[in-house]
Amino acid sequence: MEPVEGEPWPVRRIFHAACCLGYGEDHPQLLVHGGQDTNKSMLGDMWVLDIDTGKWTEVSVSQFFYSFGCSHHSLYFHSMQVTPPEAMKPRCGHSTTATSLGPGLTEVLMFGGRRTNGGANIAETTILRFGE
Repeated sequence: MEPVEGEPWPVRRIFHAACCLGYGEDHPQLLVHGGQDTNKSMLGDMWVLDIDTGKWTEVSVSQFFYSFGCSHHSLYFHSMQVTPPEAMKPRCGHSTTATSLGPGLTEVLMFGGRRTNGGANIAETTILRFGE
């Protein structure tokens, strides 16, 4: 699959995270988040590929999400309503997985990675909820 002129398309990247949304449903999608571009700049964007049509859509996250992790041997947890760019901080080398909470409702869990080139690994988990 190649970019189509005039159609939205994510930039080339490495060290991104990706997972399948809607697995087993009628309309499967692939979610891609973060990574580094060809200039090794950190990315914080999120894209969804409609596997049936081959069309990409950039996601602007404003859903409720949770973030938790550890810092200096203390555990912290918080939840907040966020809008970009806070929810979409650049990250690379992380992992992600999706879990279905029922028809039309999916949570995506992102864990670890780095926030900067050559930076320390982070022990942070972010949960994004998509759907109703």
